[in-house]
Amino acid sequence: MAENKQIPPPKYDLDAKWDACLDLTVRRTVYSSLAGAFGGLLLFRSPVTRWASIALGAGIGIGSAYTECSHKFEGSTTRLPSPSEVPQKTIVVEAESEFAMKVFQGISEPSSTSWNIMICGFLSSGDLMSAQKLFYVMPYRDVSSWNTMLSAYAKCGELENAKRLFYEMPVRNLVSWNALIAGFSQNERFDEALSTFSEMLKAGIRPDKTTILSVVSAVSAISSPEDDVVKQVVGFARAIGSVSVLTAVIDMYAKLGRIDDARAIFDEISEKDLVSWNAMISGYSQNQKPAEAIQLFRDMQSECRVKIKADKLTMVSLISSCSQMGALALGEWVHTYIEKFGIEFDEYLAAALVDMYAKCGDLDRSRRIFQEMPRKDVALWNSMIKALAIHGEGKESLEIFSQMEKNSVTPNDITFIGLLNACSHGGFAEKGLELFS
Repeated sequence: MAENKQIPPPKYDLDAKWDACLDLTVRRTVYSSLAGAFGGLLLFRSPVTRWASIALGAGIGIGSAYTECSHKFEGSTTRLPSPSEVPQKTIVVEAESEFAMKVFQGISEPSSTSWNIMICGFLSSGDLMSAQKLFYVMPYRDVSSWNTMLSAYAKCGELENAKRLFYEMPVRNLVSWNALIAGFSQNERFDEALSTFSEMLKAGIRPDKTTILSVVSAVSAISSPEDDVVKQVVGFARAIGSVSVLTAVIDMYAKLGRIDDARAIFDEISEKDLVSWNAMISGYSQNQKPAEAIQLFRDMQSECRVKIKADKLTMVSLISSCSQMGALALGEWVHTYIEKFGIEFDEYLAAALVDMYAKCGDLDRSRRIFQEMPRKDVALWNSMIKALAIHGEGKESLEIFSQMEKNSVTPNDITFIGLLNACSHGGFAEKGLELFS
């Protein structure tokens, strides 16, 4: 009888597996994944030569996690080290900063990965100062360490610190450039985003999808960007070929009023998704081409059939187009479409319908939609005030404003512009001026 040979388990790079486990645990903040990780090591009959210290927030203590891990070792010849014997690896899960720091300081020789995970743990819990202190006492900072702090500064809007750190870096990679460009773009410092992008190209760094999305966002926000910059960005976008990047370019062209260029990019996309269709439909609507927006929606229905279904963003663009055309019957058809296909009906859609019906002459329908909404945000209140202004109902607009205040909804500039228009049209000019005093 043939001897039964036991197949040896596959060998794994434990350091690499631990790093992946640590990153996953930090991201998901689920301490039970630690127990699963130890169980996996046992499955492969690998001695546990390193143990991970755990700093758990949200009411989960170190003891409960340790107990959970202990269960995985029941019946095993491998001894689970006590928390006091922890050598190197660290998991920080939504850590309470003070406790996490004590655990980390108990590690004899933390690796750069451990330092980086600790920094990420502080940043994920919003403790930028502790992360910063840890960063500056690191014995060795790799490019990941620098990029982590750089991204944190950029996301927090501390762009001067981000710039300073960026230019102090001994080595920069694409992630470094992307972090700074995204920081400038997200904080509306669009010229600096573009100048940093130009500097990046001069340094011989080729942009990727992340870079181009940030740069496209910056170009979109500038009223008159240079043609050479636009051509350069579009060239990179075409080379990348990603649907999401090309869709961003469609949106950029639409915001710049170059709707024909937007359509040319749209036609280049072979596998269009809903976001692409929405960007082009919205582009037509925003550029006062309502008939083209509605026709494109019909094209989407005929070409995509069941494959792509319209959502509330599609509907808002169509409703806006109906408003521009004053096409009540078409607007009613869109409203029926929303109900028939179960598209999520929220304040966003309600505000668009209130505006559309008012502009198409059916104020009663606007009132009914407004009254039937259980929740009303500031945009919906503003739409109702504006609808009443269109029809010269100054007194009623003031009553709606009074209800808005009683519901503790904070008015904004659009609210007061709508009220002023309503009061001026309805013979309540003095009352309107009182609102601004």
